[in-house]
Amino acid sequence: MERVIEEYDMDKKEATDAMRKSKEIITIGKRKFLIAFGDGLIYQKETIRDWQNATDEAGVDGFLVIFNINTALFFRGRQSDFDAVPFCRYMGGGGREGNGGFSVNRDVAATNFLEIKNEIIEKMREFFAV
Repeated sequence: MERVIEEYDMDKKEATDAMRKSKEIITIGKRKFLIAFGDGLIYQKETIRDWQNATDEAGVDGFLVIFNINTALFFRGRQSDFDAVPFCRYMGGGGREGNGGFSVNRDVAATNFLEIKNEIIEKMREFFAV
């Protein structure tokens, strides 16, 4: 059992490192958003909360992670008044307290992440009327 836990911890660290390396910061209107690709192995709220606490991404209004399990989590930046929930509802999802998520409704993989990310960015531009 210890070996299984050690392997999981190694896989989790690799997935977290890969997610952080995949980040891109975009600006829509007056807001800055960090968008990244995440492995389903680390699909959990704590993944983004840990990133928020550890990052030096000052001024980021929202963290959007699109996971390879066809789901996205969108959280507000630690020091932002941004509310991600209305956009998540627009995308068919929901949330509370400024954080939320939605289904991507198609298979997400490293090979098509760029296309899916760009589609979501277009939806963000539409929603925020920029």
